[in-house]
Amino acid sequence: GSGWLKFAWELEDIQPSHHGGGFARSMRGTWRAALDAKVHTAAIQRHGKQRHWQKALAVLRHLQREGPAPNEFAYGAAISACGRAGRWVEAIALSETMRLAGVAPNVISYNATISACERARKWELAWHGLFSMQHWEVLPNVVSFGSAISACEKARRWEEALAVFADMQRAAVQPNAITGSSAITACEKGQQWVLALDVFRTLTRGAVIPDVIMYNATISACEKGQRWMEALALMCGMRDGNSRSAQPEDGRALEPDVITHNAVISACAKGEHWRKALKVFQDSYSGSQQDTDTRPPAPHTGSGVSAPAP
Repeated sequence: GSGWLKFAWELEDIQPSHHGGGFARSMRGTWRAALDAKVHTAAIQRHGKQRHWQKALAVLRHLQREGPAPNEFAYGAAISACGRAGRWVEAIALSETMRLAGVAPNVISYNATISACERARKWELAWHGLFSMQHWEVLPNVVSFGSAISACEKARRWEEALAVFADMQRAAVQPNAITGSSAITACEKGQQWVLALDVFRTLTRGAVIPDVIMYNATISACEKGQRWMEALALMCGMRDGNSRSAQPEDGRALEPDVITHNAVISACAKGEHWRKALKVFQDSYSGSQQDTDTRPPAPHTGSGVSAPAP
């Protein structure tokens, strides 16, 4: 930032004196190197955001050749640039280059690598990256776990996704709605509606405030399991705002969208409850609240998440 630049220019103005010339020259060199590393890392980040991964790698290689040697932040930015562009092979290669150069990975570089694997649907590599953090004594955060869960979900590996979710709970890392949606979607793809509801309940009993995406993932899991009562109850819960889980930050109750209505209509149709399906269809156009005719009995949702062993 401007503070770095200002201090660098001040160092340029330091004139060597009889007593302190060597110190001043040393300080100028140190701060020039620090500023150079910061500027180059910012350039790598900028190229990464624009998905110009080759330009990002060119800047990194310049640092490797000319110095100062890239640190964990420069490597992390380059890995992230490759991941954004779908270049997971290059991202993993950079991670290995980083270790061979003696640069200890941090949570940022690890998250960038795991995210690159997640985008490429390489769930095994994402999982390996998550658990190799223990070797380097790097504590995974919600992004680390979330990317690994999402990688498993995209690869339709619901058992592995729930195993990572369980590890996240054991590590006392607080999940968020994005992580929860990934875990629930993994259950939905695996036709595991009971586990999807268990994950939803576990999250909402904690500090997670679900959004429409998380509700829709859970409702879709119930629809695929032909559980019309549970699907309808979840949609009613969204509108009622009868719990804090239905209240987003602006204080308004969540509103079902077209995905919500379609999933609930399909669930009711599969259960041969045509009247309720028609009522939901009509409400989706009128925007009216569900009346007592469409409210199901309270569904049984299980007692908690029971993730299978990996």
